[in-house]
Amino acid sequence: MLDTIGLSVEVPGLDPSTLESRGWTVLTSTNRQDGLCTWCKLEDAQTGARFRYYSDVGWLSLELSLPKYRFGRNDRLLTWQETEEAIRRHRL
Repeated sequence: MLDTIGLSVEVPGLDPSTLESRGWTVLTSTNRQDGLCTWCKLEDAQTGARFRYYSDVGWLSLELSLPKYRFGRNDRLLTWQETEEAIRRHRL
């Protein structure tokens, strides 16, 4: 059974300030190895899709809850047929 599906792809060169001007939230954090890290996030309230962009490594990811997308709520499990329909509908 699938609940959440994800897709990740390398997309170098996106500017966090450009994403911020388009409604993305820009966050920074520090870690011991690399120092300062910048990442951006955006959530689509209608579909529940969650986008993340890690500007330091040029990596874009998308997560989508199939029950939230298909039925507008995340409190039920999908059958295999419903999972297939949700994926086909979103054309991921």
